[in-house]
Amino acid sequence: MNAEQPLLRAINISKRYEGPVGGQPVAVLTDVSLQLSHGESVAIVGPSGSGKSTLLNILGTLDEPTTGEVWCDDKRIDNLGPKQSAAFRRDRLGFIFQMHHLMPQCTAIENVLIPTLAKEGRGRAMYQRAEELLKSVGLGDRLHHMPGQLSGGECQRVAVVRALINEPAVILADEPTGSLDANAAGDVWSILSNLSRDRGVATIAVTHARHLAERMDRVLELHTGSLTVQGAAS
Repeated sequence: MNAEQPLLRAINISKRYEGPVGGQPVAVLTDVSLQLSHGESVAIVGPSGSGKSTLLNILGTLDEPTTGEVWCDDKRIDNLGPKQSAAFRRDRLGFIFQMHHLMPQCTAIENVLIPTLAKEGRGRAMYQRAEELLKSVGLGDRLHHMPGQLSGGECQRVAVVRALINEPAVILADEPTGSLDANAAGDVWSILSNLSRDRGVATIAVTHARHLAERMDRVLELHTGSLTVQGAAS
């Protein structure tokens, strides 16, 4: 990790939504600050409605804070225009959601390659990278299977690889195993927690499952819009 220069910084992030006509705004996040280092994994836990997904969307430039700033390396990213935000997400971020959102008419490796379509001149290299990544998560014999021929855990592993294909600096995972059984969830969280060590990818994952969160380097808790340190993995 680079202790001198955090990779991702959120500074005093607040998010408020307009309430009913004549009512008070609804505060979702209040002065949230965090730092993520290169190659570090962080889990954010908290009850439903605590603002976990909102925070993740702000870090991923899918939403804007009401106040505060978000920086990646030495570039402020919360105030980018639509085209700049899209380019930043394509080049620097990988997203994993609760549902895998695979295209049912595409094979596993074709699904992984979808984010690369905007990149020209790297077809063969990207195919080889997709193949290598799928093999690394135990799907070497599933490259040409359709999502309907895969288990839920296998589909989510494809989604993890899809998030990695463009070599992002940061993975943002929103309840990535919420729809899986305990064994499949454990497999996917093991992959996520190993990404930092094996590939140097920084990871922020939100979850309700504290026993899964403890596989990460740090565990933070979001409660009533405020972020606190809960603990660290042993």
